[in-house]
Amino acid sequence: MRVKKFIAGFAAASAALAGSALLAAPAQASETPTLAGLAVSASGGPGVAGTPDKRHWDFDIAVAALTATNLVGALDDPKASLSVVLPTDGAFIRSANDLIAALGLNHPKVVSEKQALDFYVTTVGLDTVEDVLLYHVVPGKKTLAELRASSPVATLLGPTFEVKQARLVDQLGRDAWILRTNLQASNGTVQVISKVILPGLPS
Repeated sequence: MRVKKFIAGFAAASAALAGSALLAAPAQASETPTLAGLAVSASGGPGVAGTPDKRHWDFDIAVAALTATNLVGALDDPKASLSVVLPTDGAFIRSANDLIAALGLNHPKVVSEKQALDFYVTTVGLDTVEDVLLYHVVPGKKTLAELRASSPVATLLGPTFEVKQARLVDQLGRDAWILRTNLQASNGTVQVISKVILPGLPS
């Protein structure tokens, strides 16, 4: 199945990242990881992150999707300056079911990370997944207050999203609640969100 190749491809990339200076264990506790390193370390570390599990509050699906779409390198670039609104695994599961309903698909309810990965790879497609990921990234290292002040916020994809108090509003008018704020990476900041935001419905 394609999802098995997807996960296997991530495992190989994760192993390669584990040997890099950026995602290796820091020499000093004060060292700050890159955006990619932050997501990987929060999800179990290299070799573990990206593998479906029952920890729906971390970022295995995001890490696997970033790797499969070749975007992980951009978030691992120490020279980058980016702001990321990062959905949890639970957010990806919840949004998969939103899409199934919105598109009227005859598809079983998604309840696990593995099912969510399968849905995004086989039904949505990696080209669309790449666009959705780019919609979650903003140029410049900005705090939540700075994102809110600049709302509507332009993304790397182009379309904007709005920041209203403790939630984001996407191009479809859907809300994503902000669960954790201003996580610091060496090359950017992260806001953790409760739903995948969308620039539009997949065609």
